[in-house]
Amino acid sequence: MYGLQEGAILHRIFHGGSDALTTLVSNDERLAVRKFASSRGREKLKAQKQWLIDNRSRLPLTEVSGEYNGQNIYTYDMPYSTASIDFYEYIHSSNIDDSWNYLEQVLNRISDFHSATLTEDANQDTIEKYIHEKLVKNFLDIKSLAPLYFDSEFTIINGIQINVRQIEDWLLSDKFSNHFKHKHTATIHGDLTIENIIINKEAELGWFIIDPNVGNLFESPLIDFAKLMQSLHLGYESLNRSIQCQIDNGTISVSFYRSSQYSKLADKYQNWLRNNYSDQYLEEVYLHEIIHYLRLVPYKFRKDSNIGMAFTACMLLLVDNFMKEYK
Repeated sequence: MYGLQEGAILHRIFHGGSDALTTLVSNDERLAVRKFASSRGREKLKAQKQWLIDNRSRLPLTEVSGEYNGQNIYTYDMPYSTASIDFYEYIHSSNIDDSWNYLEQVLNRISDFHSATLTEDANQDTIEKYIHEKLVKNFLDIKSLAPLYFDSEFTIINGIQINVRQIEDWLLSDKFSNHFKHKHTATIHGDLTIENIIINKEAELGWFIIDPNVGNLFESPLIDFAKLMQSLHLGYESLNRSIQCQIDNGTISVSFYRSSQYSKLADKYQNWLRNNYSDQYLEEVYLHEIIHYLRLVPYKFRKDSNIGMAFTACMLLLVDNFMKEYK
């Protein structure tokens, strides 16, 4: 395996939703979490490593313990500790109060981080480019990958009749940018999902963050909050582990596995956003969550077409729910 290096042993491959591969390796009896990327994700992984180094004085972030820059592969290592557990596992092995205590700490710290790194408001061209690159292109890509959903005006998902023509008209409207009232920008993590929060009681604060995502075009703090919404709203981490999509005469059934722990944390999280920001802010977080789903669905199709179909259903359910709630 490229990037494994002589004498290294691969012990585990972690769940992931990007073109990079996250693994547990050992070399000289030392364990490390190693990120791999080939030509498709190489430059992005380099930028991720640099972001961790540049912002480690501002946020509790993982350390970078080494890197390898080969001709066809790029890797970097993070120290591995047996005391570490990702937040998804912690949530499902602890009580809600303890889980919310950690999540609230993360939210407050990331909010302070945004405030400390605020820059100017994004101009209209930047927002339009964000919509075109992250929403429009991906939606058109999904239409070509999952034509079953878009062959007629309506599709039925989990017994819910969804007007896909109405969804398409709304998403591709040249006035879509009018929904974004919060245009401030800052340094953002860009992939603040539940799994990218690591609980380690030996760490200074008892937790730290891994795996930033750079290149969001519109560097809105709401993108970070929307990534957490992506986790909690439909239970992304559980979906990513085991999602099933069944299609029968054009009717689609998708199995959801959002746990009661996630449901309770989602309620607390939405109230936190309302109380610390506003209802309008929460509405825009939902918008960015929809764009996050549009961004991840093509990744899912590259891994497995049935999983891509399942996540397409999730995306359409999210959009349908938003349109019923806010339009």
